[in-house]
Amino acid sequence: MWPPLNTLYPQLARSLLHYRYDRRDQAAVQAKSRGWSGLMWPWESAQTGVEAETHGGRIGGCSIYENHINADIAVAFFEHWQTTRNISWLSTEGAPIIFGIADFWISRLT
Repeated sequence: MWPPLNTLYPQLARSLLHYRYDRRDQAAVQAKSRGWSGLMWPWESAQTGVEAETHGGRIGGCSIYENHINADIAVAFFEHWQTTRNISWLSTEGAPIIFGIADFWISRLT
């Protein structure tokens, strides 16, 4: 879904990325709550950016293991910059998200 949307409707695609950008503070809280650095988005994100997947009122199931969504988000931000070449957007929204996700993956290694 992402590649054609980003290519054919980059302004609409940017609004999807802005959803992630607006919830970056919650992504930082999510990473820190698990002992990691950077930005970590939930597997199923509520409007507030909080993990929405629960099992009996507690976080569990796929949300514990499905961390690859963060790599997908970083790739989407990079691909949007490749499509638009908008340096202003990259410096204000794109790079902080990409670097925040990189910090998350680095903290998982150490």
